[in-house]
Amino acid sequence: MPLLKKNNFRPQYSVIYGFLVVVSVPSGHNLGEVNKYVNQQVKQWVVGLLAMMLPCVMLLGQYSDNPLRGKRWYTIGAGINSSDYWSWQTAMTYSKRGEGSLVQARVAFTQELWMAADDSCTDRHNRLTELGILWGDGWAGKRWYATGSIGFGFNMRMYCRKADYENEYITGLTLGVPVQIEAGVLLGKKSGLSLIGMGNWNFREPYLGAQLAFYHLLSL
Repeated sequence: MPLLKKNNFRPQYSVIYGFLVVVSVPSGHNLGEVNKYVNQQVKQWVVGLLAMMLPCVMLLGQYSDNPLRGKRWYTIGAGINSSDYWSWQTAMTYSKRGEGSLVQARVAFTQELWMAADDSCTDRHNRLTELGILWGDGWAGKRWYATGSIGFGFNMRMYCRKADYENEYITGLTLGVPVQIEAGVLLGKKSGLSLIGMGNWNFREPYLGAQLAFYHLLSL
């Protein structure tokens, strides 16, 4: 007996961040469930691809005359990400480039921007608070810099789950793998603007996002 019957699976296509992703999902499901499944798979694949790109940035930064060596700065940004369809996010990152690598500490907060039409629970918006430590490297010019990093952290997710009598609002703690790529331009003596690509791979709600941030150098 064959394991899969003919026409039991059908391909679903999704284009995101320049990639065409083909995922096979079981037939007989409504469109909302299919889209949610496909988007979940796409986010996991893209976070993995970003993680594989980071060594290229890190290898460039290993030269002994790296202009970032000894620099410390912080960034404060806000933007959107793909968590729970679409969410707004704010984050603060402290960065220090030592002798051999870049170390970053990141705190971020995410909240569901609006509730989807097929959301099973509309009592409250889903939220995510995360704290992570990242390692990586980067490079800098006279008035610009670019870095990439990956690490681990803790995620506290607060979400609503539909129940028969009264919906449950659950708080769950899980491990995550934060990813961050940033590029900034110095506009003043010690301050400037940067664009940050952020991601977090975890088993509850992986996401990708982008932020516009203000950064300030703590050491020249």
